[in-house]
Amino acid sequence: MASSDGKVINQHFGKATQFLIFELNKYSYKFIELRINQPACAASEFGSHNESRLEQTMNKISDCSVVLCSRVGTGIKELLQKKGIRAIEAPFPIEDELKMIMRRQRCYKTKR
Repeated sequence: MASSDGKVINQHFGKATQFLIFELNKYSYKFIELRINQPACAASEFGSHNESRLEQTMNKISDCSVVLCSRVGTGIKELLQKKGIRAIEAPFPIEDELKMIMRRQRCYKTKR
């Protein structure tokens, strides 16, 4: 999750300075670690990003299946998808979103 304060998913993917990594199962979640990141996008330039830093960011979360952020561009979303990472825009409190994901997992697994 792209969060500057550890409480709310409040960072744009390309401008994220850190990612909070969680492990989820159907009934619980656990904070694993904080990964510091050098943002790929310049703060002052819209739509522009450093390719090398973008690759570093994607590698930093390559062991994750989902990344939650406040915003993510279509092009970067597609690049993440090619690496097997689903990008979701979720500018909400972290705890609320974790609980929502767990509820969805339980519903999906019971309906199958």
